[in-house]
Amino acid sequence: MKRRWSWGLVAAAAVTVVVGWGPSAYADAALTSTSVKNGATLDAVPKAVTFTFNEEIQARFTRVNVTGGDGAVKVATSTTNGAKVSQELPATLPDGDYTVAYRVVSADGHPVSGKVSFTLDLPEPAPSATATSAPASAAVPTTAASTPGAIAAVPTSEDADGAGGWWLWLLGALVVTGVLAVAFFLFEVGLVATLQAFIFATLTAIYLGGAVSEEH
Repeated sequence: MKRRWSWGLVAAAAVTVVVGWGPSAYADAALTSTSVKNGATLDAVPKAVTFTFNEEIQARFTRVNVTGGDGAVKVATSTTNGAKVSQELPATLPDGDYTVAYRVVSADGHPVSGKVSFTLDLPEPAPSATATSAPASAAVPTTAASTPGAIAAVPTSEDADGAGGWWLWLLGALVVTGVLAVAFFLFEVGLVATLQAFIFATLTAIYLGGAVSEEH
């Protein structure tokens, strides 16, 4: 009789252990917290979204997808560290609604999935100092004519020398022409001799005019 009672107590204890231990040993992984609250509105792009579970996650079966208003967002591969799964986000995300969905496998091999959604409402960038500053006044060109007391430009010595040289040549040519005309009509000098004298006198006048110009 005592032996029967002993076996009965052992069986009851075994059933209690199995019933009490079984659910905890084979329970699926459960999400306990997220770094970004579901439905939150953020004024800055979070560096990453991290999911924390109540048990370790099998890294090789973990999948995380990020979607926005324009569809899937290209992101890097998520990282799994024990009971935490992290998904980095691009720093250049624009304003809009985003969803980060996960699918993990718990220690007992059962898949677990879920998601967290948030809205980005980034502040407007501050205007640059260049855009806000008043435009500089246009510079007013100043000319000699608009300035009182402006002195007129004085011809340079080169200009004066050039003009004086041409006048000397012209004056010499006129003098030679007059002399030859008088000699031709008054003294009846031959035409050939007159032309020779004219050429010689002209060359002499040109030479003397150039020499005077160089001296000045």
